[in-house]
Amino acid sequence: MAASLIATFISMVAITGASADIVPLIVTKSANPPSGHTVQPGDTITYTLSFDYKTQRATAPNLANVNYFDDLSKVLDDASVTEAPHAGAGSLTVGPIGTDHRFHITGLVPKGEAWTVIYKVKVDNPDTGDGELDNFVVPTGATPPTTCQPGNPRCTHHPVTPPVTTPPVTTPPVTTPPVTTPPTHTHAVAGVASRHRTAVTGGDWALELCLGGLLLGGGGLITMAGMRRRRGTR
Repeated sequence: MAASLIATFISMVAITGASADIVPLIVTKSANPPSGHTVQPGDTITYTLSFDYKTQRATAPNLANVNYFDDLSKVLDDASVTEAPHAGAGSLTVGPIGTDHRFHITGLVPKGEAWTVIYKVKVDNPDTGDGELDNFVVPTGATPPTTCQPGNPRCTHHPVTPPVTTPPVTTPPVTTPPVTTPPTHTHAVAGVASRHRTAVTGGDWALELCLGGLLLGGGGLITMAGMRRRRGTR
């Protein structure tokens, strides 16, 4: 804590010749969505660092020294940088993000101006980190806080909530039972018909034979009767 206060004090000192004066440089960090807002995987967060030297003090130096670093170590386990840190308003010098997940900001802000640094990150999808994005801007030489406390203007905090996924509604497939056609007993019917025809045909022949026999028998009887009559008349 003491180191942070000393670094903050040093950052507010501008050296002009052999004298020094307290420089009311206001350093803040903001984000869009705002700090405290819950984000989801795939969301983009825009960070803005502001170095405001709009002092009204007549005795304040013309330039305010900036020597800060931004700590992303609690951000990059949940997100990836999509827009590298760069100067927004003004012309501060912005270094690259190092292997320690920090980048440095240096320069001199003219009196009456507010210069900014901007960058963007995108929350990983899926998020494999701890689900908390904490970001700090700290004077060079100071130790970043372990957590972003409410009301601290130099840090931002975004909890990550996984998106709510609704399980797909599955409709069971409609199964139509196969249409079964009863077998047609063609051969059996034909056989019955054939047998019927055969039976009828056989009956007809028997009848004809009977009739023929009767006719032959009747003719014979008639012939014999005629012969007897002729014999009697002789």
